[in-house]
Amino acid sequence: TTSSARRPDVNSYVGVCSYCKGEYSAVTRRLLYAGNESLQRCSLCGEVLRADIYFKNAFETIAFDVPLRNILASCPQRLCRRQFSLLEMLHLHLRYEAVICSTCGTSVAYETHQLATFIREHPGIDFETARPSYGSFTSRMRTEREIPIDGLWSTYLEHSKVAFAARVADDALDAAALTEAMRRAVAMIRAHDNGAFPIDLVRAMHRDLRFVA
Repeated sequence: TTSSARRPDVNSYVGVCSYCKGEYSAVTRRLLYAGNESLQRCSLCGEVLRADIYFKNAFETIAFDVPLRNILASCPQRLCRRQFSLLEMLHLHLRYEAVICSTCGTSVAYETHQLATFIREHPGIDFETARPSYGSFTSRMRTEREIPIDGLWSTYLEHSKVAFAARVADDALDAAALTEAMRRAVAMIRAHDNGAFPIDLVRAMHRDLRFVA
């Protein structure tokens, strides 16, 4: 909501970091939107916060504009795309179970579709390093393009770690910058549920109702 001056009413809404989706503290929210200190940093991820930046317009991405039913309807492997049955989609969405694709053999879980989104949105990771002799420059590291056969983030990130280490083995500055850039890119994707909305409300309600039961 807004005040008569068309400024956000800091007492009636929740601020969320567009990178890690962490909630702003009351102090940060007040300084950012009602005070004179426009430059604030997220207490969780350290990202610079701006009052006029939100996830959609900050990253100009369409990653989360795809309806959930379309995402879960097929195998996320780029060279497969076999259509899943409604029962398989149920296992993925509400039963928190993996489905083995009968065509490519990939173990597909809910997180595997998030991983596919990351691969699509980040063909490379840009990272900036500084050199005392000739200033700073930006490099790009190509990301792993294939989903691992087990469909897990942990396996994909381990493969990426090995590839990154080979690229920057002799440069601690590059290694640190690349690691941090990768961490932020992954956090941005993993902070969201699959689908067009930041929260998968059906899945959340099903989980909470099951807990109550």
